[in-house]
Amino acid sequence: MRRYWREPQPPSMFRGAERTRLLTGVVMLAVIFMLISRARDPNTWGWLTGDSGNQSPKLSAIAAANDKSGTGEKKEQGETAGEPKEKEAETPKPQQPSPAVATGPTDEDPDEAKEAAMELQAISDGTLELQREEMVPYDRIVRWVRNQPYEVLRRRARTDVVFTQMYQHPEKYRGQIIALDLNVRQVLDAGENDNGAHLWEVRAWTTESKAWLYWTVVVDLPKDMPVGPSVYEKAKFVGYFFKLQGYHEAGAKPNSPPLRAPLLIGRLEWEPVKAPQAGDDSSSEWVWGLGLLALLGLAVGLRLVYCAIRGKPAKKPATVAGPEAGESVPIESWLERPNFGGEDDGNNPTGVRD
Repeated sequence: MRRYWREPQPPSMFRGAERTRLLTGVVMLAVIFMLISRARDPNTWGWLTGDSGNQSPKLSAIAAANDKSGTGEKKEQGETAGEPKEKEAETPKPQQPSPAVATGPTDEDPDEAKEAAMELQAISDGTLELQREEMVPYDRIVRWVRNQPYEVLRRRARTDVVFTQMYQHPEKYRGQIIALDLNVRQVLDAGENDNGAHLWEVRAWTTESKAWLYWTVVVDLPKDMPVGPSVYEKAKFVGYFFKLQGYHEAGAKPNSPPLRAPLLIGRLEWEPVKAPQAGDDSSSEWVWGLGLLALLGLAVGLRLVYCAIRGKPAKKPATVAGPEAGESVPIESWLERPNFGGEDDGNNPTGVRD
C-alpha cells in the first residue's frame, strides 16, 4: 500500500472558529464604544432624575400664550353668538415694558468717571492679592455693577476684546465693559464687601482663550446655579475689566512665578443645560439605533458567510492510474516521477514507497 507525501502548509495565525470569534469581538467592541460615547451625554440620563416631564421656561411661556389666544378666540365666538361685545376703543392696550435703566451712579456720570480714572492709576497687575490702594476703585466698580441690571451692561459691553489684548495691554482696557461667553469651572462664595454686596468668584475660560483662565467677580449670582470647586456650566458674562490677577495653578512649585488672569467685575447670566422632554423624537436617537442595528447585522452576516464557506466539501486532487491495477497517484507525483514501476534509488522526490 502506498503512502503519499503532502507538502506541509504554512501555519495559519487563526483557526476558523478563532477567526469568527475575533470578528465578533471586534464588532461588539465597536458597539460598546458607541454605547459609552452615548452614555457620556448627561441628557441621556434625564429620565432618571424625574425632570423629563418638566417644561422649560420657554416652552411654558409658549403654552401660556397659546392658552391666552385660545381663550380669546372662545370669548370672541361667544360674543358673536349673542353676548354683547365691548367696543375695542374702550379696551386698554397693554403697555410695553420700559427698557432697563441704571438705578444709581455709574461710569456714565462724568464725576464718577473722573474720580475712577485717578483711582485706577494705583492698580498693580500680577499681584496675588488686592492691595489696599486697589480696594477704593474695586468698591466703586462693584457699586456701578449693582446699579446696572444685566441688560444695561450687555447693551454697553464690547464684544471685540480678546484675552491677548487684555493680557498684553491691561492699562488700555482697564475700566471698560467687556462681554464674554464663559465655560464655568469654579464658583466660590466670596462673602460680602463693606457695602453689603454679596460677591462670588467665578473662574472660567472661553473658546478663544482655551486653557488660559478668566477670573471674574460676580454680583448677585443667578438663582439655582451650581456652586463649588468643580462646576461644568455655560454662562454669559458682562463686566468691567479691573486688572491682571496673579494666581498659582494646581501642582505649581513653591518658587514658581504666578500666572496672570484678567480680573473682571460684573454680572452673569446662567445658561443651564435643559433635559430632553419626554416623547421627543430626536434624529440622533435614530442614528444611534440604526448604527447599532447595522453593526449587529454585519456581525451576523459575516458569521453566516463564514459558515457557508466552511461547510463546502474540500475538492479532491485529480489522479491518474498507476502501473499496478487499482492504484492511483496524484498528478503532481506523476509529473515529478513518471516511472512508477522501478525501484527506489534513494533520490525519490515524491516520497512514494512500496
